[in-house]
Amino acid sequence: MGQKIKDELRKKYLATRRSLSEQEVISKSEEIIQQLISTEPFRKAATVHSYLPIKKNREVNTLDFVEHCFENDKTVVIPKVETDQQMSHHVLNSFEELKTNKWGVAEPIRPNPVSITQIDLVIVPMVCGDRYRNRIGYGKGFYDRFLSQTDAFKIGLLYDCTLTDQKIPVEDFDQKPDWLITETEIIR
Repeated sequence: MGQKIKDELRKKYLATRRSLSEQEVISKSEEIIQQLISTEPFRKAATVHSYLPIKKNREVNTLDFVEHCFENDKTVVIPKVETDQQMSHHVLNSFEELKTNKWGVAEPIRPNPVSITQIDLVIVPMVCGDRYRNRIGYGKGFYDRFLSQTDAFKIGLLYDCTLTDQKIPVEDFDQKPDWLITETEIIR
């Protein structure tokens, strides 16, 4: 039953996100990133793990955030999807080191692996979330597996329009971010 509800919520909020204009994505993402860079977990972090947005899915755009990390001498780590249902994690020094995979995700051209024990902060992608900090991703479990293995502080990014008042069903393997950030609030 829980999986059916999650699938319905995923479908609904992916459609909501895809209905946003490119300009809405840009402006809402800027507001979310401004909130993010003002937080103590970000200021204290030396090594930041961030997803890179899938443009066609209208994800919160993290490219300016990654640029801000470069400018503030933070080590940036990005994920790379591996065939065994896991992600590997690689230091990124510039956007020129990227290529787009078959899912539209930018990944490192040359591996530069880093241990997840070095990561201080993880920026988590979300299709939607609730006020209890539960999240729904794309349903493959990559982030749930990764988040269960790291002690880093975890912040999920989402738009106000993808924050639901309905409590999302939770399964044992689901991982909850420490905070969620929208364009108008931080949910702790």
